[in-house]
Amino acid sequence: MSLGGYWHFEAGKPGPDALKYEYDPMGNRLAKKKLYVDGPADIRSEGQYYVRDPQGNVLAVYQFNEADIAVVGDRDSLYLEELHLYGSARLGILKKALALRYRDESGTVGLPAGSLLKTTLAQSSYQQLELGRRRYELSNHLGNVLATVSDKSLGQDSSQTGQADYYLAQVSSASL
Repeated sequence: MSLGGYWHFEAGKPGPDALKYEYDPMGNRLAKKKLYVDGPADIRSEGQYYVRDPQGNVLAVYQFNEADIAVVGDRDSLYLEELHLYGSARLGILKKALALRYRDESGTVGLPAGSLLKTTLAQSSYQQLELGRRRYELSNHLGNVLATVSDKSLGQDSSQTGQADYYLAQVSSASL
């Protein structure tokens, strides 16, 4: 079904049975939760938690999934979804799906936050650079974002020597 070309709905595609939003006293969203009810005791929940600084700027977004919130010990997970990069103003976003907690059907918990910190500190001598996950915002003097570029650069070999003569930015989005 299409309404004026703006909205598109697909028949038979199930959505959440309830949406719940949580806000702080300043009106900033702290959580978005989608509840799915499959039976009287079978309730699944998923959504995002937003971590903010004192000025209300988003610092991080976490994704959570709870398979059955009525049963203790059922599957659930928590992931770091994105980190917002700041200088004197917002610079961009780092998209990274980092598992912080996972519990399977047997109740075994994997990657608890405490051991994640120990693992990160123990492996700090070796780091792998993943290009393409950062999105930097290029804005004008009014703060309007004009373009978004990735941290991945595209080498251009105009002299056909097999080596890059110059690099172009990978533009993710741009406005006119």
